[in-house]
Amino acid sequence: MTDSYFLSKWNSLQLHKAKLSFLQNYLLSLHRNREVVEFLDNLLAGIDSISNKMGMLLYCLKILKQYQRTIPKELAESFPEQYDLERETIAEEQTIYDPVKWIEAEIEFISSYSKIQQEFPETEEPVKETKLSEKLYPETKEFLTLKETMDLLKISKSTLDRRREEGLPWHKDGKKLYFKRNELIKWIDKKRW
Repeated sequence: MTDSYFLSKWNSLQLHKAKLSFLQNYLLSLHRNREVVEFLDNLLAGIDSISNKMGMLLYCLKILKQYQRTIPKELAESFPEQYDLERETIAEEQTIYDPVKWIEAEIEFISSYSKIQQEFPETEEPVKETKLSEKLYPETKEFLTLKETMDLLKISKSTLDRRREEGLPWHKDGKKLYFKRNELIKWIDKKRW
């Protein structure tokens, strides 16, 4: 669930250099380490190729090591109490979520995984990807109702509620629950991994 602003801007840029510059500015605008880690995790979920993932991780690591992420000085001076309170509130969180260590761990994992794949190539047939039924759920429909989601996943309401507690993304409009098709697919794919 990468930020929709980021995705729309990223997709609108044509030049590779412009995309990298935008990524750098966006990454440096995230002040909480947790936000950076969540952003990177979601960003990588949308990249299929291992080499592209490695390239993205290395570029983000370079950015985070070379540049300091700070709140603009004018903002900190305009709201000193809120800024100090925010810093105190997230101090422990900042040490727990270290984006540089997170990226290094991802790079190490991907490198090790790639080596294992090269040493032990798959001899079995790869698992076929399951596609959502077009008849049950057309690609053009962005949001699913609660009933449509239950039918699609072939689960009960209580199971769906448990999945929501586990992090299944959902949206609420008044008393009605909706599930975004692309978020649902990404979450299911992530859980399978």
